[in-house]
Amino acid sequence: MMHTRQTPKRAAELLDGGSLYRVFKGVILCRQRIVAVETSGAGPNARCQVTLDPEVVRVAPTPR
Repeated sequence: MMHTRQTPKRAAELLDGGSLYRVFKGVILCRQRIVAVETSGAGPNARCQVTLDPEVVRVAPTPR
């Protein structure tokens, strides 16, 4: 699970095959499929919880 401050406005599109790519030392090395996007709390204390698939998929190293 990953936490962010803001809930994505197009969360439905993320759930339809979206992935979170991981960057290590300026290079994309892997990705995880997004399973769920939920908002917890209200007002200034609201946070977004993004649930990720436990399977980590390696990708070709790409500088970013």
